[in-house]
Amino acid sequence: MAEKEIKTYFIYEEEAFREIDEAIIEHIKASFDELISYQNQVFDELNDTCKVAVFIPDEAINSCILKAHEKGFSLGFLPHPKAIKATNSFHIEEDLAQAVDEFLDIEQLVESDLLYCNEMLINNYMVIGDIITEITKKDQQNSTFQKAKNFVQFAKKINRIRPKSLSLKADDKDEFETAAAGILITPHAKNAVISRIILENSFLNDGLFHCLIFSPRSFTKVLFAYIKMLFSFKEKKAQLIFHF
Repeated sequence: MAEKEIKTYFIYEEEAFREIDEAIIEHIKASFDELISYQNQVFDELNDTCKVAVFIPDEAINSCILKAHEKGFSLGFLPHPKAIKATNSFHIEEDLAQAVDEFLDIEQLVESDLLYCNEMLINNYMVIGDIITEITKKDQQNSTFQKAKNFVQFAKKINRIRPKSLSLKADDKDEFETAAAGILITPHAKNAVISRIILENSFLNDGLFHCLIFSPRSFTKVLFAYIKMLFSFKEKKAQLIFHF
C-alpha cells in the first residue's frame, strides 16, 4: 500500500506575519506547499495528510487544536508574539527561523492527550486560588531588584492566605476532605513552573492529568518553586509536532 503524500501548510495571522523579517518570509514561502492566512474556516479542508505549522495568537489556539483532533492533521506551533501561553504550554522554540526549520525536519509525531473542564479545552493549566495564580503568571521585568520586590510581595501574600476546607472525589475513589490554599490542574508537568519542579515523571500521552492540591504544609515547597521561577535560567526548547 502506497504511503500518503504529506503536504505542508503554514497558517498565519496577517498582522504579525507582516512584522517578520523579509528573509524569513522568503524562506517560509520556499519551504511550505501552501501559505494560508488564518480565518475561522481555515482548517475545514485539512485532513490526515496535512502537516500544519501555525503562527497564530493564544486566542486562536484552542479552536486550532480541536480542529486537528477532529480532522486528524498533525500540528506544530510557531512562536507568535501573542502566543505566550502556547509557547509555555508546548515548549515552543522562540526563534522563528529555527522553529520553522525544526518543524520541517521532524518526522515523528508526539501523540498528545486533551484535557477538558466543563466541556472547555484546557491546553495549558487551570488554577483555583490567588496563591497559585501568582506563581504561574509571567513577569516581563527581569531585573534583580524587580525579582527581589516580587519575592517580598509574594511572601506577604502567603502569610495572608487562609486555607479552605473542601471535599474531593475522583471517579470511583472514596471521597475525602482536606484543607487547601490553592489547586493547580494541568495535563502535563511542563505546562507550569511549579508542576515542573514537583512532578518528574509526566508524559504528553499518558492519559492522565495532574491535580496539585496545596495545603498549609505545602507553603515551603511553594516558596521554593517561586524562588526557582524568579531566578531560573531559560530552559532549552525544541520544536515538536503533535497529533491530538
